[in-house]
Amino acid sequence: MVVLYLLNANRADRKEYQEAIDRAERRADEAEVRRSAAEARLDTLQQAVDEARSARRAAEDHADALLRELTRLRPHEPGGDA
Repeated sequence: MVVLYLLNANRADRKEYQEAIDRAERRADEAEVRRSAAEARLDTLQQAVDEARSARRAAEDHADALLRELTRLRPHEPGGDA
């Protein structure tokens, strides 16, 4: 009778142990999915930042070119600081 009790207890322990392993693996899989999604979002955000920086540089270059053109075309006013 004691042997049956111990075998049954051992079986229950193994079942609990396997369930704990299954839960841990499921949590690890879910964490991997969240990590992958976060990395994809980070890549998207980094691309948006890079595009915004590129657009800003292009706008600054265009503004500089317009300023040079304006300076070239506008005669210096008498009595001005220039």
